[in-house]
Amino acid sequence: MTTLDTVDRDTLASCATSSNVGLLSPSSTPTSSTPVRAIWERSQSKNRRRYGREHVVIARIWHATATADGADAYREHFTGSVLPALRELDGHRGAYLLRRDRDGHVELQVITLWESLDAVRRFAGPDVEAAVVEPEARAVLTDFDAKVAHHSVVIDALAASP
Repeated sequence: MTTLDTVDRDTLASCATSSNVGLLSPSSTPTSSTPVRAIWERSQSKNRRRYGREHVVIARIWHATATADGADAYREHFTGSVLPALRELDGHRGAYLLRRDRDGHVELQVITLWESLDAVRRFAGPDVEAAVVEPEARAVLTDFDAKVAHHSVVIDALAASP
């Protein structure tokens, strides 16, 4: 008889999919009386050590384009104005400015990290999908998204310890 707290080896094996194969190592193969919760906790502990912190953060992603000179000016604006302001906000967890040089223009992508959507609201206001683009940034960009996308970070390999 299988309960919510225990599972037999065949049941667990039949539940394996390509998305969760490898979560349990051979040394943690369950027996018929092994609590599922204990197996799950062991696998999660190993994955936290391997892939980084468990806490999910929100990635706020925004795109823009600029000339090469405009991209350089935006970088200065980002490091001189945006980052210092973000660091003062409760719930802000980091930021990236990505640059991709293309034929005749530069693609920019900004990724800011937040502890929750409430933290995003404190930054962006009630419309969390509205891009926050200061006049200084607008002046050096040739185009930018009016809306942003939010994604949950489910694996943070950068925070993982070796």
